[in-house]
Amino acid sequence: SWVLVYGISTALLAQGSGAINQLLVQLGIVKNGIPFLTDPKMFWGTSVVLSIWKSSGWWAIIFLAAISGIDQTLYEAASIDGAGRLKRIWYITIPGIKGAIITVLILSIGSFLGGGMVGSNFEQSFLMGNTVNNATAEIIQTYAFKMGMAQGRFSYATAVDLVQSMISIVLILISNKVAKKITG
Repeated sequence: SWVLVYGISTALLAQGSGAINQLLVQLGIVKNGIPFLTDPKMFWGTSVVLSIWKSSGWWAIIFLAAISGIDQTLYEAASIDGAGRLKRIWYITIPGIKGAIITVLILSIGSFLGGGMVGSNFEQSFLMGNTVNNATAEIIQTYAFKMGMAQGRFSYATAVDLVQSMISIVLILISNKVAKKITG
């Protein structure tokens, strides 16, 4: 959950008390800690790294399952024919997991503007946003939430979310058509 990721990231990245910042200060690399969680310029970079870290386990399970479904005799035959590791990856593994790659692409594009298999962007932005980086952390979902809940503009917030959902559906349909063209 993003709550756990945020708690761990605070323990590691807090400017004054985070383990990484304390290590950087002790090694003399920086004089004061780096404001990973509060600097608006660092928000998106930190968010992307944390999102990759959070979701890498799930995607690894999907790709390892797809790789385990590839016939091992293909690798043995390629090895006997003199194919090195990179050629076996390029000509056997990647075509063998093309379906999983396309599935992950469609799921990722579908969750680009909203929630998805790896969690919601709302949770991440809502938890990591603070008074210092709020202008950078604001996304469509947090904006609609604030409009609806904080200001009581429920119909406006619903309209914003509806437009976001329509855009997500269009992106999914486009990625599905591209996937069908790529994989046949």
